[in-house]
Amino acid sequence: SPPGAVMAPMSPKAMYIVSQVVQVVALSVFLFAGYTYNVVYLGRILQTLGKDHLLVPYAIVFNILYGLGLASYLAACFSDPGRVPDRWHAFVHTVGPNLPLAPTRFEWQPGKATRCKKCDHIRPERTHHCAICEKCVLRMDHHCPWVNNCIGIHNYKFFILLSVYTFLACVAGLATAMPDLLYCIDAAAQLDGGFAYSPTFSQHTGFISSGATILEDTMTVDQAKQRCMDLSNCKGFSFQGEPTGAAVKIYFKNKWDLWSTGWTSYRLDEETRIASQDLFQFLGMGAIMGLAASLLLPLICTHVRNAARNITMIEDNYDNMPNPFEQGSTAANLAQTFGSYGVDWLLPIPPLRPLTDGVSYARSDSSIGMDGFATGFYEGGLGIEENNMEVEAVWRSRYHVKQGQSPNADDGPLSSVARWFAGDS
Repeated sequence: SPPGAVMAPMSPKAMYIVSQVVQVVALSVFLFAGYTYNVVYLGRILQTLGKDHLLVPYAIVFNILYGLGLASYLAACFSDPGRVPDRWHAFVHTVGPNLPLAPTRFEWQPGKATRCKKCDHIRPERTHHCAICEKCVLRMDHHCPWVNNCIGIHNYKFFILLSVYTFLACVAGLATAMPDLLYCIDAAAQLDGGFAYSPTFSQHTGFISSGATILEDTMTVDQAKQRCMDLSNCKGFSFQGEPTGAAVKIYFKNKWDLWSTGWTSYRLDEETRIASQDLFQFLGMGAIMGLAASLLLPLICTHVRNAARNITMIEDNYDNMPNPFEQGSTAANLAQTFGSYGVDWLLPIPPLRPLTDGVSYARSDSSIGMDGFATGFYEGGLGIEENNMEVEAVWRSRYHVKQGQSPNADDGPLSSVARWFAGDS
């Protein structure tokens, strides 16, 4: 490129392809971590180290968090983030020019419909156009390449749960595996012959009589264990007397066969060895979990803070007025994303009792009902699909639709005849 040239921005198609690649990488890492913890660590390493009694509690704690995190990830990936509903487009067509339109500005515009400059559709409040997905999204927060999807009104809950549960799964995985990770780091530095050795030796009475003595030296028992692990063909070692912690004459052997008394021997069993492939997979899992936890923590802080204030990342930049959708408390603000209080707050499923349809939102000046939430669209248990007339009545009020007959309404033949008799053309 010539000096001073500016690189052209990526096309939406190119950005979407990059987003797809990132999604594949993220899902692969997610599955790798789960496989390595369950199959390699719990299934092989933990049992090799003689910690079978920890397998069940470790598996329960980790897999509950991991399963909820994976389910949240898939929900965030494949759920509709908030496509502008067909019923809104039909409503816009019905009311026609009676619906006031405001110019699109990068600021709070409560109760104002705007026309998208990209797709030329009329859209409700808090809706923004995603340049990557090339569509308008209700209450859009951002486009996330890790899930290859926009984050909007319908999957923002899944995105937050994904971040929280994945972080907790990483913390649980690291906390349970940390002692063994530290040992394997040391073992990897001393890898010899394709195996890493467990520090567990079994103590026996007698002298190792068979095989060759591969090394004789004076040292403590702990030093002898480390030396035996360093020797590729060491099966164990013997010394005269009982272990006292003092340095003694140690005989390292390449075979195992006890004889006589008055001696103490330590055996390094074949089954205590950890294959190098498992070792490095396990260490890779630890590195991934540590990195993921360090990246997710600030992400959680940002998005939980935004949800607790009932704002998006886009709206966090608005300063033309106080947040018009502030509900007065953290719990009430969170309910705008998670729905009315219930166990479904913790599950990666759509809210069982949502408090918005994504087209109209409770305002700061809305009256508060007995449940502590703003009254309005869902007052009296009204559901999104239950009563179109009442829903559209809310929309007409919220968007200040002018009174009078809708110019695009279907009058029918009888209405046309009545106007002809009245002399109205």
